Amino acid sequence: MTNLFHGLGVPSWTGLIAVFAVVWLLQIAGTAWQMKHYQKVMGEIIGRWADGAVGVGNARSRLGKGLILIVVVGPDDMVREVRMMEGRSIFARFRPLERAAGRRLADLAADAPAGRAGNGFRLAARRAAEQVARARARACAVTSAGPGLALPEAAAA
Repeated sequence: MTNLFHGLGVPSWTGLIAVFAVVWLLQIAGTAWQMKHYQKVMGEIIGRWADGAVGVGNARSRLGKGLILIVVVGPDDMVREVRMMEGRSIFARFRPLERAAGRRLADLAADAPAGRAGNGFRLAARRAAEQVARARARACAVTSAGPGLALPEAAAA
């Protein structure tokens, strides 16, 4: 095996470990950067739409692009805002999907593009809708229990 670090006084296995360590640290930094962006976007959405429900859906692909949808739905079941992040790297960012606003939540999947890309969009939209339904169910349980802690029925007995 040829020493990639010949002339630097570094054995090849030590250099290889150093390269992997640097790549790993870059991945950690990139992940933290992307998480900060996600938290910023969620904070903006939650601050702007206090009376709605938020759902986040994702679709992963083995070799293709991944997709994340953030969907805001009002009490009338109308989509108020959708943000979509699609990509393979840490440089992907959420962008607004204006064409989805004003539609019913059940019709969101109709905005999916044709082909394989649409499959990921439909899956992410379905997952976001399921999350909206769970958020509404939790809100109803808390509201119907009145002030204070909402307990599951089995625990209340």
